Amino acid sequence: MEQTTIDINNGTNQIAPNATVQQQIFLGDKFAEVLTKSKDTPVTMVVLGAGAETAMGMPTSSRLIPAIVEYIATPEGMAVDAALRKAIGGVRFHFDRFVNNAIDNLAKDLDKELETICRNITEELRSNTSLTDEQRKLGMLITRIFRKIIDIKCGAAIDDETESLISEVLGTTVKDDSIIDFSRINYTETFRNVIVAILEKSITDGENPILRHVYRNILDIEQLLSQYFYAFYTGRKGQMRDYLYISWMLWAFLVSREQQMAGDGATGTILPGVYGKLHDTDAHLLTFNYTTLAGRCSDKAIYFHGSLLCYVDVENKNDFRLDNITDISLPEFFSSKLAAEISFDDERKAIPIPSFLPPMKLQTVISRHYISTWYQTYQLMLRARRILFLGYSFATIDSFFCDMLRENRDASIVIIDKNIDDVSRNLCHILQMPVNRYTRQIRDNAEYRIYDNRITIIQADLATFDITPWLSTPDHKSSKNV
Repeated sequence: MEQTTIDINNGTNQIAPNATVQQQIFLGDKFAEVLTKSKDTPVTMVVLGAGAETAMGMPTSSRLIPAIVEYIATPEGMAVDAALRKAIGGVRFHFDRFVNNAIDNLAKDLDKELETICRNITEELRSNTSLTDEQRKLGMLITRIFRKIIDIKCGAAIDDETESLISEVLGTTVKDDSIIDFSRINYTETFRNVIVAILEKSITDGENPILRHVYRNILDIEQLLSQYFYAFYTGRKGQMRDYLYISWMLWAFLVSREQQMAGDGATGTILPGVYGKLHDTDAHLLTFNYTTLAGRCSDKAIYFHGSLLCYVDVENKNDFRLDNITDISLPEFFSSKLAAEISFDDERKAIPIPSFLPPMKLQTVISRHYISTWYQTYQLMLRARRILFLGYSFATIDSFFCDMLRENRDASIVIIDKNIDDVSRNLCHILQMPVNRYTRQIRDNAEYRIYDNRITIIQADLATFDITPWLSTPDHKSSKNV
């Protein structure tokens, strides 16, 4: 019997007709050489978080919603709002109503956040020696008021001994852990007015180190994006329209701020803040921010969660890239370009959204581009000899990225951030290290914490701290930070 052979090099490829294309996409062993020029080239990675841009005036994620509300009240913001609502159609979401409802809802259902707010403010009072007398008194007032509610709740709880006696004497099983139904308790008008005043003050005074622990629990745009993104799984068109409005309004606000920075001189090779120090660096940049600043520092910059220059039609899986956002007219962009691309018609659906990834526990792939992005990130993380984090908080919601970080157990890690306690706690949780096992040093009036002989956390303001010495790559992969 004649044996049948398959010739995959000449003739017809019966296994993979597109083998040539596959070989071009998957570089295999050549990947490291293509990416880093040589598999033996030592790599330094710089990871940019939100703190890298707040140091130069951009709002934090928890301050974005109030900032967007203020933007919508400007002439440009009103024009953008009107054009965007008309382009999408049927938008029910309003940022100002969301803020007011968030305040009312938290004032009504305050006890869910009490413990977290009190714990964070107490830690701020303990560790922050630069608080003014007014800020310290405000923190004491908030914790004192909130603690009274917590104490009442604790006093109304049924303890184990009482529960045992009820079971023994009455033969009744205790189903509730409290003798008071707190969902039916009404706060007095005076108390509610105090709470509302605190919440409103926390939103308008965004730089207050005490109040930031209050507002960030109620106005988180990342949670808002995640909440409405689920509409693409459930098929609810109303919520899809609202998601388009929220995400594109966020995009418009950030583009407007970047245009403002360009007007202030941040154009071409003149970059603001830490980006000016990173311009033309040999280090590989990875950013969690959306602005174009990292890309202007290096054409190799990786945008882990999306960029202002990119958007994607999630219905038809098409990627789009804008050449320039500096000179773009935002109202015209929405009224002409985007309006022509959006379609909720069943005969031709097209739903273009900014390439922002909602911070969900399970990473969502909204574009094929991200598969390549994450693969490149993973390969660089494995080869990095030093990873420098600038303004990155190590939030648990970024577990997908943190899993990559854990894979490299040899690289030296350097973190520069003002909030050293928060960063230390978050990092240790991610790397499963004891929070208090570190050596403390003071260098040039800055606190350094050394963990595991390879991790250095520096408490410093990125606006003034010299990061240049940390951009070099250690000669050997086992080199330490100290």
